[in-house]
Amino acid sequence: MKRVVISWSGGKDCCMCLDKVIKQGYQVVGLITMVSDVFRRTCAHGIPIDVVKIQAEALQIPITFINSTPDYENQLVNALKDMKENQNVDTVIFGSLYVETDRQWNEQAAAKAGLNSEFPLWIRTEEIGELVKEWLQLGYKAIICRVKDGYLDKSWVGTNLNANFFSHASDSDLCPMGEMGEFHTFVIDGPLFKKRLGVTDTDIVLNSGLWSLDIKESNLVAK
Repeated sequence: MKRVVISWSGGKDCCMCLDKVIKQGYQVVGLITMVSDVFRRTCAHGIPIDVVKIQAEALQIPITFINSTPDYENQLVNALKDMKENQNVDTVIFGSLYVETDRQWNEQAAAKAGLNSEFPLWIRTEEIGELVKEWLQLGYKAIICRVKDGYLDKSWVGTNLNANFFSHASDSDLCPMGEMGEFHTFVIDGPLFKKRLGVTDTDIVLNSGLWSLDIKESNLVAK
C-alpha cells in the first residue's frame, strides 16, 4: 500500500486528488501546506492557517504547515525528507492539471526528497470539461476564495463553486478550473468530511491584484 502525502492548498483540486487516492486504496499519511509564518496564511490561497487547521480537523487527517521562507523549495524538500524518514511516506500527490512547468517543478522537488510524485488530475487542456463534470458529481462543496482582478468580478468571492459559476467561466476566456490562477477555492464540506466548516465572519479585500475572501471566523458544524 502506498503511503502518500497530499500537497494541500485547501481547494478543489487537492480535494479531488485526496478523494481519488483514497478510492484507489492509498494510505494518506497527511496533508502538507506551504504558509507564510509572517502573515499566518497559506501561500497558495491566502487562507488563515487556523482556518485550514479546522478544515483538516473536519477531514480528520493530520496536516503539516511549512514556512515558505527563506527558501520555498528547500523548505518543502526538507519537510518531505522528514516525512519520508519518520513517517515512511513514499509518494507526494500534487493537484497540477495541465501546466507542464508546474508539473516539472513538483516532480523535481519530490525527487530531491527521494520521493515519487503522482498527478491524479493530469489531463490534456481539451479535457478540462471532464474535470468540471467530475467535481460536480463528487458532492463536495467549495466557496470561491480568490479571483484575479480583471478576469472575474469581486462579487463572485464567497459564492459557491457550482454549475452556475462553471457556466459563466465557460462562456468567458477563463480556464473553467482556474488552472491559470483566474480563481481559487476553499472546500468546506463533502463525502470525506466528518464535519462541515461553518464560515461565519468574512470580508473581501484587494491584495496584489486578487480579490480575496478574508475568513475571520470559522467553526466545525455537525452533519
